[in-house]
Amino acid sequence: EESVYRYCMDHGLSNSSDYPYYAAEYQCSIENHNNSYRLSGYKGLTKGDEANLLRAIYYIGPVSIAFDADHDEFYFYESGIINIPSCTTYNRRHAVLAVGFNLTETPYLLVKNRYF
Repeated sequence: EESVYRYCMDHGLSNSSDYPYYAAEYQCSIENHNNSYRLSGYKGLTKGDEANLLRAIYYIGPVSIAFDADHDEFYFYESGIINIPSCTTYNRRHAVLAVGFNLTETPYLLVKNRYF
């Protein structure tokens, strides 16, 4: 995982309009990408440490996270809070950006996902 962030620091990131999402397997292309975004650094968080994750979001800003999305609740999601107590830390194949949280009656993370 660290190598991904190191690569982004060294080579930059493409704009989403230069490299759109396709819901299919395809060959990656590096042509016509200006890689105009660069990471200035990164910090790893301990898997499953929710308190540390919330502190990072609050004090630093959005955090890239990954989780096990191999559940029907994700396939048919339209809105609301997904609560799957059986999520694992070893099958983390779906990445999103955690941008906020709410700790009221039903705690949740607010995440940004991209499917377009």
